[in-house]
Amino acid sequence: MAFSKNKNETTQVWNFRGKYADCMKDLTGGAASYQKIFNEIYEGYAFCALYGLMKGRKHTYDPTIDNPNNSDPSGFRWAYADKGGIYGYDRLRKIILLYGNPTDTPFSEKIDNALRFDYPTNDVSNENLIAKSKYGDNSEIIDEYVLGGLELIHEKVMNISSPQEMISFMRETLNEFKELNDLKIDLKN
Repeated sequence: MAFSKNKNETTQVWNFRGKYADCMKDLTGGAASYQKIFNEIYEGYAFCALYGLMKGRKHTYDPTIDNPNNSDPSGFRWAYADKGGIYGYDRLRKIILLYGNPTDTPFSEKIDNALRFDYPTNDVSNENLIAKSKYGDNSEIIDEYVLGGLELIHEKVMNISSPQEMISFMRETLNEFKELNDLKIDLKN
């Protein structure tokens, strides 16, 4: 994905590149009509991030292996601290940062990382606060889950050959999310 010059600022623009651009194009309208599962790219970004987190799947885009010129032209921006709806980026970040950091990360560090130091540097002028910002590193963690989830979902959806199979896949996925929601997750581990 492409970023602004300073990864700690909210001026980031997400553009899927290489094979990930093809995956998102398929899932937003390029495939069979029943394989179009996202209306908007930002919905795909949010869902894939959560799906990657749920499945423990992360990927990093490598321009030396994948075609950097293949890009989804309809990139999008998230507004920092967007409070709207289930896809609010601020909520998404907190969920992934609290649950997606390695299990050997101390609980207090997870909390600090997600709640105290996850702010863009263009929102502050204090040099000490700028130095403490984890926003850019956190964005990279989230993007890894997005790409891992996107690849997994794309594999599954492109192997579906009928609307009935798609309904079954979506029901299974919904049940997996419900099961995770019902679990008592210990953030200390």
